[in-house]
Amino acid sequence: MNNLEKAKRLFFEALRFCDIADYANAELRLRKALKLAPGNASILTNLATVALRREKFDDARKLAETALASNQNNIEAMMVLIGCQARKGQFADALAGCDRIIALEPRIAEVHSDRGNALGRLKRHEEALAAFDMALRLQPALAEARLGRGNTLFQLRRYEQALAAYDSAIAANRSLAMAWLGRAATLADLSRFDEADAALDKALAIRPDLARAWLCRGSILRRRGRKSEALAAYERALACDRKLGEAWLARGAVFAELGRHGDALAAYDEAAALTPDLESLAAARLHAQMWLCDWKDVDDQCARLLAELRGGAPELEPLTVLAVSSSAADQRKSSEAFVANVVAASAYPARARRSAGERIRIAYLSPDFRDHPLSFLTVGMLEQHDKTGFDIFALSLSSDRTSAMRGRVMQAVTEFIDVESRSDAETAGLMRELDIDIAVDLAGLTQGARLNILAQRAAPVQVSYLGFPATTGAPFIDYIVADPIVIPPAAREHYSERVVHLPDCFQANDSLRRISDQTPARADAGLPESAFVFCVFHSSYKLNPRMFGVWMTLLRQVPASVLWLVGGNRSIIDNLRREAANREVDPDRLVFAPRMPYADHLARHRLADVFLDTFPFNGGATTSDALWTGLPVVTLSGEAFASRMSASLLNAIGLPELATSSPAEYEALALRLARDPEALGAIKARLADNRATHPLFDTKRFTRHMEAAYRQMWERWRRGEPPVGFAVDPIACSGH
Repeated sequence: MNNLEKAKRLFFEALRFCDIADYANAELRLRKALKLAPGNASILTNLATVALRREKFDDARKLAETALASNQNNIEAMMVLIGCQARKGQFADALAGCDRIIALEPRIAEVHSDRGNALGRLKRHEEALAAFDMALRLQPALAEARLGRGNTLFQLRRYEQALAAYDSAIAANRSLAMAWLGRAATLADLSRFDEADAALDKALAIRPDLARAWLCRGSILRRRGRKSEALAAYERALACDRKLGEAWLARGAVFAELGRHGDALAAYDEAAALTPDLESLAAARLHAQMWLCDWKDVDDQCARLLAELRGGAPELEPLTVLAVSSSAADQRKSSEAFVANVVAASAYPARARRSAGERIRIAYLSPDFRDHPLSFLTVGMLEQHDKTGFDIFALSLSSDRTSAMRGRVMQAVTEFIDVESRSDAETAGLMRELDIDIAVDLAGLTQGARLNILAQRAAPVQVSYLGFPATTGAPFIDYIVADPIVIPPAAREHYSERVVHLPDCFQANDSLRRISDQTPARADAGLPESAFVFCVFHSSYKLNPRMFGVWMTLLRQVPASVLWLVGGNRSIIDNLRREAANREVDPDRLVFAPRMPYADHLARHRLADVFLDTFPFNGGATTSDALWTGLPVVTLSGEAFASRMSASLLNAIGLPELATSSPAEYEALALRLARDPEALGAIKARLADNRATHPLFDTKRFTRHMEAAYRQMWERWRRGEPPVGFAVDPIACSGH
């Protein structure tokens, strides 16, 4: 037997191994055949195909290019090259390669399918669907084209059509693991988690090493609040594919939610080393740095990401934008991009209008009915609601059942319903079954929010309130509750919702919140007995180099003073002390307070002299906490809602002069109060008096105003009139 005959025998043996997907043995025989018949185009082409199947992309590309060198019209080699380009993210090159093949031979279904995949990755989704349709006209049973069609419809968030496409792909080839994965991802986006898990079980039974299936499983577990299990699933994904940047990104996101921001930053760095242009990675990394007060290059990063946002990139998450820009226009652009990217609005038939005089049925939606600032603020309002005129429902988006505050919320409402395990569609359906008239979203675009519930028009009137101090950018949210300070009339254009102005203040407060009877000694809190104490009890991500610089200037000008902050972790403490030293301030003049129960935390405010606000993201609950305990707050106001919250609170407590309009004015006011004990004492005396006489902490009065707003919203809808902005007239109401 001569060499050519041996090569031919090996070639056909390799093809038989390819038929049973034993590509290792196929490659072994093809390489032996190539030694016997160097340059043979068929052997080269099939060897390139096998290398592609084994994900040896560099080998596959070189072999395909060698085959093409002798025949530029070798379609099989060109298809291998397209596959390599697609796997390397070179989708424009892959698309061009498909077009070249189609010009030579327009009736290869697989090429049109590959073309659809490239178009989809280039976000040319309608063209992608047309390419898949062409592939299916040529070969109706081509499972890969059905799969590609499902992937494109998923990207368009046309979920029911995507499910149908994935089911069609599975019908054509039940062993197509990626179709089961696509089905799972779609069901997960619909919050149909049990069905999604079942589909993932199918995918992993076929391909136990399918990294993206483990990634999807982790994302489902994360959304269900099972964070430790989510981390384990991401570890499985990385065990299957250590180079999967999305798994590192997801791992970092779970660490961030757990407050382990150092671990989050390390995971983001791994993702950046693998896939530096991964969507949302730069913004997530910036947010982790902000939590850690790691300000290396943070100003440059903020400037770059804001410039990209203004240019149309949806990279920055809305909550991060509140902390890096005081521009209401930036915030609206970020929110609208986020909603367009992750929320799928659905059309549902309008509900029949009920007659006047019936109790209005209001549902508050939140993941934070627990020991959380949102509940600390709103529980009094829930208790004060007029149950003769309103039925009040609390729909909990998280299943935390352990806190005393959750129990108080449950007692305050007509009905408390845990919907954590229900899908978005099921929750929206439940709200329609309950005849909810007004849905009040208390989460907006924060962690744990589920705007896809309201995207399905779960209630005739839908309202954004308190949890997210900016526009949601969601076209299905009718109103945002505010006041004339946080959203002045001239700023309404920056809010997609119709603006409702309450007369006193936008923020609910609980007049029954308890301050511990025991105030610790300064020494117990690590504070010098005779020092002037500037207090900053904000979340660390709200701190930034500019405001920190102002605070360090104050410490230099008031020698016997300290800055008292909340201690998060060792990294935050070390980073801030290093920043102090860089500004010629003794790092030991920064004192860090440990976490403690809420009533005790309120009591220790009494040890401070002046509370310093953050900018551009002011305090909300933190400012109320300080004022409730008698601690004056100096704030800096900007343009957007989040930059004007403290000014609203100070106005409602009768101390508007503590709101400044420039960093220089802010610094000068804080310095004057530190140097003038008489002026500071007068402010504290007014604050003590005003707490009982001014509207900020008058829960009953606030609740009547909210109810008046709800009645106007409801009456407009009942009359068939569209939502419009309006102002609520002040209501006389005695007693807190």
